[in-house]
Amino acid sequence: MQKSQHPLRNGKTFSYSTLTYGFIVFFIAVTFTIILLHFHFFQSALEEKVYRDTEREAFQFTSQMARVVKPAFSQNHIIISDQLREYLQLATNSEAIWKIKLFSASGEVLFSTNAEDIGDFNHKPYFKEQVTSGQAYSKLAKKNSVSLDLQPVTLDVMETYVPIMDKGNFLGAYELYYNVSDHILESHELIKKSSQYLLVLAIVIFIMAILTLVALKKVIASRQKYERLLVKQATIDSLTNTLNRGHIESLIEREIERFKRYGRNASIIMFDLDHFKKINDQFGHQFGDTVLKGVAQVCKDSLRSGDLLGRYGGEEFIICLPEIDVEQSYRVAEKIRVAIRNTAFKFDAKEIRVTASGGIINLVNQSKLSFDDIMTRVDDALYEAKALGRDRFIASDEPTASDQDR
Repeated sequence: MQKSQHPLRNGKTFSYSTLTYGFIVFFIAVTFTIILLHFHFFQSALEEKVYRDTEREAFQFTSQMARVVKPAFSQNHIIISDQLREYLQLATNSEAIWKIKLFSASGEVLFSTNAEDIGDFNHKPYFKEQVTSGQAYSKLAKKNSVSLDLQPVTLDVMETYVPIMDKGNFLGAYELYYNVSDHILESHELIKKSSQYLLVLAIVIFIMAILTLVALKKVIASRQKYERLLVKQATIDSLTNTLNRGHIESLIEREIERFKRYGRNASIIMFDLDHFKKINDQFGHQFGDTVLKGVAQVCKDSLRSGDLLGRYGGEEFIICLPEIDVEQSYRVAEKIRVAIRNTAFKFDAKEIRVTASGGIINLVNQSKLSFDDIMTRVDDALYEAKALGRDRFIASDEPTASDQDR
C-alpha cells in the first residue's frame, strides 16, 4: 500500500532540529574561538604591561639619577665623571638592573657596566629613528648570564633606551637592561592558570552542549512521535488502519487531476459488505469490527504497493488503482471479491462468511471528470451490483455483469 503524504509531514521538524543543532555547534565554535582569542590577546596584554612597567621604571631611575648625579656636558658631548661611573656601577647591584650602557649622540658606547662594550656603536634603525628623536624604546631579549653560584643561566631581559635631551637636542641615551625573568615567569603562570580555568570552562560548556543535544534529541523524537500520531489521526481510519474518507478523497482528486493534465490513467473501486447490518445485529458490533478489519487486511494483501485503500464509511470501502485500465481493475476487484467470500470469520464455534458488492470506474471512459461525477458513477455501479443480486462488481461503462466466479 502506498504511504500518502500529508501537510503535517513536511520539512518543519527537520528544519527545526537542523537549525537547533546548528545553533549549538555555532555556540560551541564561538566559545572556543573566544577562548583562543583570549589566550592570544591576554598574553599580548601581559607582555605589553611588562614593556610599559619596565619603561616607567627606567624613566624613574634615570630621573632619580639626574637629580643625584647630573651628567657633565662639553660642547654637547657627555663627560663621564667618576661620580656618574660609580653610581651606574652600583645600580647594577640591584636585582632589577642587569646592565647599563651610556651612549653618545653618535651611538658610541661611552660607558658600560660591562667594560667590553665600551667603544662599540649602535647602528640599529630603532636607535637612529626613534631614540635619537627623543623617543624611548624597549625590546625583550634573552641574555646569557651567570648565577650567584657561578652557573650559566638565561635571563629574560628588557632593553630600554631612555634618551638624554637638552632643549630639544639629543645628547645621548641610557640603555638599561632590566631582568624581567620573574615578571615573565609570573605572566606565564598567570596565563597557564587562566588557560586551565578556560579549559575547564570549555569542557563544561561542551558537556552542557552534549547534554542539551541529548535532551533536544529526546524532545524532537517526542515531537516527531506526536506529529506522526496527529498525521495518523488526520489521515488514517483507526479501526481498519486504512486511509480515512477525507484523505482518500483528496488522493482520488489528485489522481483525477493527473489524468487531466498528463493522461495518467486510474481506476476507482467502491464496494461494501452485503447485509452487514444483520451481522452487527446478530453477532454484535465487536464482531462486526473484527470483520471490517479482516476485510481491510484481505484488500491490502490483494493490492499493489502503490494502490490506495480507504474506508469510506461504515462497511463501505474505496480503492484507487493508479496506472491501470478497466480490464485490469476488474481483475483486481474480482480477486478481492473472491478473497472476501472465501475468508471465514470465527464466532464461537461458527465460521461466518461475508460477501461484497461494488462498482468500478476507469477514468479513460468518462466524459465528465469532476470528482463528484466520478464518485456518482462509481456509486451508481455499486447499487447496480446490489440490484443484480449482490456478491459481484460492476464496471460503470458495462451494461451487464461479468463472470461471477461462483
